[in-house]
Formats: sequence, C-alpha cells, structure tokens
Amino acid sequence: MFITAGYLYLYAVHWLRRTRKHTLYRKTITDIFQRGSVLAHKYGTFDTLTDQLLKDVSYIQRVNHIRDSRIILSEITPKVKINLTEWTTYFALEPHQYDKSSEDVWVLVESIRPEDAQEYMEEEEAKNMKTNMLDLGRPIAWKTGPPFGIIMKCSQENFVAMCVAFSDLALSTDEDLIVQKVLSIDVEGHASNLVQKTDEECSMMNNFDEATEVGRCSNESMASSRSVGNMEEVLDGADNDEVDSIATNEDDLQRMMGESGYGEALSEMIPMPAVFIPPDQSHTSKPPNVLVYAGKKDSARKFQNIKSVFEQCINTDCYILYHLKHDQVASIPWADNCALLVVSCDNLYDRVDAAFLQFIEQGGKVISFGSSLDSDFVPRRELRTHPDISVVDYEKWKKVTLLCGRYCYLPQESVKDLMCIQSLCQDKDGQVMIVDIKPKAEGQGRAILSQVLLDQDPTDIAATVEMFNVLKESNSVRLEMLSSLLKRMGYNCDRDQTPIFTQAYLLTKTKDLKSSIMSSIEKHLTEGKLKSTSLTLKFISPGEVVMATKDLLPVVSSDSGKIPFNEALYWKNLSTKRLGNTVFYTDVIHSTMPVLESLQFSCPDNNGMITISTVQTNGKGRGDNLWLSPAGCAMFTIHVCLPLSSHLGKAASFLQHLTSLAVVEGIRTLPGYQDIDLRLKWPNDIYYSDKMKLGGVIVRSTTMNGNLHALIGCGYNVSNKNPTICVNDVINSYNNDKKTKLPELSVEQSIARTVTVMEELIDQFQQEGYNSFCKSYYKRWLHSNVKVRLQMEKGKEVTIVGLDEFGYLKTIDENKKTIIVHDDGNSFDMMHNLIKMK
Repeated sequence: MFITAGYLYLYAVHWLRRTRKHTLYRKTITDIFQRGSVLAHKYGTFDTLTDQLLKDVSYIQRVNHIRDSRIILSEITPKVKINLTEWTTYFALEPHQYDKSSEDVWVLVESIRPEDAQEYMEEEEAKNMKTNMLDLGRPIAWKTGPPFGIIMKCSQENFVAMCVAFSDLALSTDEDLIVQKVLSIDVEGHASNLVQKTDEECSMMNNFDEATEVGRCSNESMASSRSVGNMEEVLDGADNDEVDSIATNEDDLQRMMGESGYGEALSEMIPMPAVFIPPDQSHTSKPPNVLVYAGKKDSARKFQNIKSVFEQCINTDCYILYHLKHDQVASIPWADNCALLVVSCDNLYDRVDAAFLQFIEQGGKVISFGSSLDSDFVPRRELRTHPDISVVDYEKWKKVTLLCGRYCYLPQESVKDLMCIQSLCQDKDGQVMIVDIKPKAEGQGRAILSQVLLDQDPTDIAATVEMFNVLKESNSVRLEMLSSLLKRMGYNCDRDQTPIFTQAYLLTKTKDLKSSIMSSIEKHLTEGKLKSTSLTLKFISPGEVVMATKDLLPVVSSDSGKIPFNEALYWKNLSTKRLGNTVFYTDVIHSTMPVLESLQFSCPDNNGMITISTVQTNGKGRGDNLWLSPAGCAMFTIHVCLPLSSHLGKAASFLQHLTSLAVVEGIRTLPGYQDIDLRLKWPNDIYYSDKMKLGGVIVRSTTMNGNLHALIGCGYNVSNKNPTICVNDVINSYNNDKKTKLPELSVEQSIARTVTVMEELIDQFQQEGYNSFCKSYYKRWLHSNVKVRLQMEKGKEVTIVGLDEFGYLKTIDENKKTIIVHDDGNSFDMMHNLIKMK
C-alpha cells in the first residue's frame, strides 16, 4: 500500500512539473510569436543550417528566454525567413495522423546522425516516453546533411509540445537521428521537384497543401526523410515472419515502405515474390538506397565490413547502405527501392540469382564481387581453388596486388546476346578479371562483374601476416579502383570537402585547475578574445552563438555537456602530474597547433596544455607536407616548457624522438600488447614494422625568459583503417596470427597513454641525460647498423650507429669517419636506403 502511494506521489509530482513546464513554454512561445522566431537548441550546437541563416542575414536581436539543464529557448527578431527554392519537396503517404485544420506554424527541425547508431537506438528504446515529431506536424520540404533539415507545418499548440518534448530529450524521428534544433520560421517560394511526375501520380497527392506545391512533386529517399527509416525497418527487421505480418495488405505495405523515392506508385507493388516495377520515361531516377546482399551465413558481420568499405568511396550524403538479408529477397518488395545492388558472396541459393537477374533485366544496376551471378552473363574459367593474391592492371593503376576470386571471365563467349560486354581489368597473364555488362536495348539494367574482391578489407580477410602486409600496401589503390567502378556506373563518389569548424571546450582534471587557468587567461583577453598570428580564441558561455571559422575559435570554458570525446576514458588512462591535465577539445579544426600559440604564454608554464581534435582539415607534417586527419586518427598538440639549461633544453631535437617513442611505448607497454610491431623511423615517423607509416611528429619551439617553449604536434592512425592502415589493423592482424583477443584501442585511451609516457620520458631525460633515453629509443627504431647512402654526400655509403648528444643522426663511413646528419631538411627513404634532402 505504501509502495503504491509512493508511486502515485511520484507520478503526481512528475505530472505537476510537466504541466508547469508546458504552461511556461506556451506563455513564452506565444509571447515570442508576436515579434519573431522561436529557437530551441541544445547547448553547444553550432555551425548548422540555422546558424548559417542567422549569419547570412542581419537579424536585430537574439534573446535567451529559458535555460534549463538541456536546452535554451531563444527569441530571434525579426522572424527568420527561408526560401524554399533551395529545398526539396517532401512526399509521404501520411502514416501519422494529426489534425491539420489549425496548421499555422512553419518549423525547421535540424538533426544529426549519432556517432554510435546501435548505442543510440538502445538508449531510445529504453526511454518510456517519446514523442515522434511526425505526430505533431506535416513534413513539407527537406535538405540533405549533415546536419539534416526538414521543414514542417503544425499548430501552435503542437509546436509548444514539440519544444517541450525536445527539452526532455524525448523528441524522436523515424530515422534514428538526433534532433539538435527547432526553429519557427516564415517561408517564401516553392520547394524543388527532383523529377517530373505524371498526372496520375500527382493525383495521389491531392490532399496536400497546394499553396506550397507539395502536391506536384516528390521527395528523395534521404537520411532525414521518413521513407528511409521505413526502408531500414523493413530490411533490418527481426525476421521475415514479422515483416509479412505487418504487410498484410496494400495499405499496410504503403505505410511500411512510405513513398521511398521519386513518386513511384507503391500501389503497384506486390509483396511476394520480389518484383521490380520499371520506371516510365517521365521519371527514371531511383531512390538512393544501396542494398548489400552478403549471402546466407554470417551476413550481418559481412555487411558491416562491406558497408565501411563503400562509405569510403561513395558520397554518403547522397546514398544510404542497407543490408538485404537472404530471406528478404523473396519476401519484401526491395527491388523498386534500390538504386544499386551489391552482391558479395560465392554462391546464390533459393532462386536468389533469378530475382537478381530479373532486377537487372528490368532496369536495375548490380555490382558483383566473386558471385555465381556472373555465370548468368559471361562464362568463367577456374584459375584457383580459393581466392588468393594476384597482380592486376585497371585503367591508370598498373601492377596492383589485390585479392582476387577463383575465376577469370571469357567475355568473347557471352551468354546473353542482348548485352554488350567490355573487359576492364586483366591480371598479369592477360586474363580478364572485371567486365562491364551493358544493355543493347533501352530499359534494361547494367552490371559490373568483378573477380577482384575490392569489397573486402585486408584486416578481415588476410589469412597470414604476409598477406595482410601485401594487401594493406595496396589498400588506398583498392578504394580508388572501387570508386572508379562506381563512377563508371553513374554514382556520385564526390566527398564533401567543405569543413564545418566547431567550437572548443576547456576540460581540466580538477575544477581548481580550470579556475587557475581561466584566471591567467583572463588577464590577457581583449573583449573576450586572445589573439595570435593565425588564430583568435573567443571565450564564450554555453548557449552563446559564435561561428567557428578557420581564423576564429569559440571556446566554452564552463561545463561542456555532452561532446564527442570520451572525457572519462581520457582521465582514466592519464597518469601525469602536469602534461595533458588541461585539454582544449574541438571536433573539427583547421589545425590544432595554432590553438596553443598564444595560450602557451598566457598560462602557467607547468600546466601541460594539450589541444585535441577529432578531425583536422589542414594537419601539418614536416616541411610543407600535409597529414590527412580524418576521424579515428589521434591528433593533438601539446605544450612543453623546459629550462634552457636542462638536458632537454640544450637538445630540443630529442623532443620529436621522445614523442614518437611515447606513442609506441604507450601501446606496447599495455599488458599483452608488448609484441605489437610498432616501430620508429628516423627522424619522426611512427611505423608498422618497416612496412607502412602510421603517423608522425612535428615540433616548433621558441625561447623566452630562460625557457624553451615547445609545441609538439602528433598525429597517428588509431581506428581509421582506410585509406591506409591504423593501429587497430595491426592489433587485429596480430590477433588473427597469434589466436589472441586483444581489444582495439580508442583515440582517447591512446592519447592519454602517450602523454603519460611522454612525461615519464621527459623526467628520465632531464635526470639521466640522453644516453639513458637512447637505450629505450634504439629498441624500437629501425636503423641500428643499417648501411645507407647520403644524398648530400654524393651517395656515399655510411653505417648508422645512433644519435649524438643533440639528437642528430650519427653515421660512420668506411674510413671510420663520423658524419652527423641533421633532421632539419633530411628524411630517410627506406625503400632506397637513402637519406635525402626533402
């Protein structure tokens, strides 16, 4: 009884709080509507569609009305107006029911993809109360992302409910997207049609608002449209019995699939078997769904691997990859919602080949990797009993070592006379390994058949370390070849190179340290800004909107909220007294090094500041080299202050050797990781064995008041297996070879361990000098007693004997004469055993 009463009391308190909150939001929003736009956004969400609108137009004022623990409700005056001509019309069959009679509010909703989709879905499923935004309004237009934008119409009361649900983190979409902002707007113009629709198709949409011309156009199936969510629900459902029970009649089928692409009449779709409805001549575009069929067994794991490969090659803002499971081939109408079918398995069973063949004959496009589907178009001859390494030529790529299937093609003996067959790729013996199948007549589809297994990542398929090494060396070319094949079939493989810079967050190990840091910084601020030669830092409060640019970095110094950096994991793995205890974290930045250029002289010398980013758009290497810095790469710049009279202060060149050794030791000193073959190449490179580069170090230093101030920039691949190689690739290769199960590493863990070892090595160097350090360094480097030629000495052959007391390379010639090679301007070409000038 007491328990029941307690529950009733808690429910009453919760209901009262929500009622008060709803009343407060209604009153505030009603008041704002009289003057301008209502903006609800999470803390720290900047550089989005909304911010671009506010940047492009001079708005009079922005006032924050409500701040709670999760969002800020602001007023923008005058009201924000959006031109719909830059948006695409959204078309759906309205599976959500709501009252349209009182629609009078236009709304822009922005969303982003979660970093971990599976984790996000589990969190969403665990929530007791969720509000789907499509239950509150009607979608009118969309814009692809990221961020993804959708414009809706709803009633004022539903807009209030939308904002309340958003503040409770309970506003959901059908796309597993995270809502970031909700903005009331005005609109002008009409949204664009992707394709022209027939009169018959337009008549299906007569219940839509003619004033916006929604009734005469369609929406592309994209990441923020309702149709994609439904497609994913169908393709990734628990089992096909569930799918069949859902789609028991035509209305249910339409509700399940939405209108997933360009107005094709779903009323003509037949659930069993899979039938492709060929588009008429008035609209030949396909929805941008790429379906991947990976066979009957272990298909979920295979799909994830293939998906990660294709996402490196195809424009993911234009296409979405889904898993087409074996049982779904004959149980759902996948064909008319498929822009490209990827087939990746040896054999096709249960008449799957017949369904795929029908798909091609009726206009579909297929790319097949080592599949028995090949034999329906062109004869094959068996070359080997299992896939193996082979050397191939394709277009500009010559003598590339890649994994190839069991067969070669005999294009001169075409199975289908109605198709044109073109040879694209040959192995070293001239045998055809890739063919392009084109129709002679209009209305038929197209297929590229490949025995070169470009869809397979070396980490997943290499049976031996030797095979892994060979395939990884060709990995970037493999992705380039796959992109070339996709472009050949007409798919967009352009990657969005426009950087969207983000604000930074000041993170410290203790609150006292943050107070001390800010106290020092504030003494050097001018109008809240700290300027250096290449970057200005502006310290702001949460909710304050300042656009990050290449030259301006907003910094939030108070509580950061949720950021895409695992702060807890970083602190857990950091065991230092000074280094790394003050972190400036940003998601996307031009380069991390300029952040500390001015900060190094504005903070206490011993605070060990570090700047970390997820993506760097202009990472620097030695000389004028650029270092590609995608997500998954550990990227940081750290400040080190040393007395000029100290051991390291007198030999600053050792800092690059010390940092690169710290990266390697940070990993190899983990229990079980001691044999992971990470090595050092002079002067500043981190290598996997002597095979491939994983990263490097760059140091810039200056002196002031008897101290050496060094900014050490470091970048190395941790989890980004493409386009070359990463630390986790090496770990997985070791696991496969040694039958171990060492966990992969995260960027946060690896950086923290690197910084920890850095401090240990610095302290050791300062106390014991360079000889003690060199003993540790020589264990990991690749050059002891190696004979090389010196380009600057006209190719003279010398033997490397170590480093001198200043950190330079020490060699001797055949006459035992010592020759010192400075690292500045020289590098080691291991392929030719040559030390050359850069």
